[in-house]
Amino acid sequence: MMTLFNHWNFEDKQVLNKICNEVLSAELDIESKKKSDEFCGIIIDGRNRNWNTIEDYCAIKSFKLFSEYNYPIFVFLHNNVNFLNNEFSLLDQWRITLIEIPKLNNLFEYSKFCIEELYFRIPEEFENILTFQSDGFLYKNGWEKFVLDNNFDLTGAHWSHLAAIMFKENDKYFDFPFQPTNVGNGAFSFRKASKMRKISNMFSKLDLIEKGNPDFKPPLEDLFYFYLGYGSGICKKPTLQQCCDFSHDPIDLNTYLNKKSYGFHRPVGINKFLCTQH
Repeated sequence: MMTLFNHWNFEDKQVLNKICNEVLSAELDIESKKKSDEFCGIIIDGRNRNWNTIEDYCAIKSFKLFSEYNYPIFVFLHNNVNFLNNEFSLLDQWRITLIEIPKLNNLFEYSKFCIEELYFRIPEEFENILTFQSDGFLYKNGWEKFVLDNNFDLTGAHWSHLAAIMFKENDKYFDFPFQPTNVGNGAFSFRKASKMRKISNMFSKLDLIEKGNPDFKPPLEDLFYFYLGYGSGICKKPTLQQCCDFSHDPIDLNTYLNKKSYGFHRPVGINKFLCTQH
């Protein structure tokens, strides 16, 4: 299999390769895991590429490997040709459902899809969702108990900056009466589907921009859900320590080797804002 992130620097590839090698070499007895619909996994990729790299395979295997039960995975892809090198037996064994979506040419089209369509296309019986990607996924067991014990609505790694959204009305932009948030990384995240639908229904029709963006760009989907979810009170906000216990973004080799979280998003060189507090 090919690798996806050859363009990364040596240190970043070293971290991801270490994680992928351990996931690939781990024994997975999927038949010994009982099936459960208490959680599901979600992957979205609107790019026109074959989804069959080492990182792709590791992202999905990690969900099966580090989950207590065999939960279903809904994979929303623009190009599902040669998915996981056409190992069709995995679709049934790993409970994978492929869902074709339009090509998403950039992060703003990706966000629009997530906000307006994604959570309305997931069967309503699935409430607890783990979102992951080829550059951010699980690497430790026990995440289900952690999520349920803390009764999270929405959680991911925290940012090292504060972010907010403004809305447009009568050709002027106004602040929401919400505090800025430093919790909001959505690449590897836990979400309750009903809460995401409620946020989308309440705010998706508004003309929104990310506060401070000089180009008046709309907010990406993670800022949309986290800022508006927490600010409106639809979602309970976790502490920064809980965020770090759940996920690190970015991750360095030491954080991974010490298994300081249940999952990660991106190595440190990609994002210099490494959390040093927790």
